[in-house]
Amino acid sequence: MISLETDKILQRIKFSIIIWIILSYSVPIAQSEYNFVKPSISEKLSHNSVQCILQDSYGFIWFGTEGGLDKYDGYTITEYLHNPDDS
Repeated sequence: MISLETDKILQRIKFSIIIWIILSYSVPIAQSEYNFVKPSISEKLSHNSVQCILQDSYGFIWFGTEGGLDKYDGYTITEYLHNPDDS
């Protein structure tokens, strides 16, 4: 026959094991995977020599390059090239 004290110890051990199992499975579930992609902006700019960079009040990032002006909206780059016939 198991004594009352031994029974309490076994219950604590069982409880500890159950809690440990629950926690060991919940930690990987709670972790989120984040994938970071480093955009290769320099390959898409009008020129690889950047003279100035500015972020406007709308959040656009403007690059002044030797080849023209480029606007980056976080997804795409729009080129504004100099047209000598336009001014």
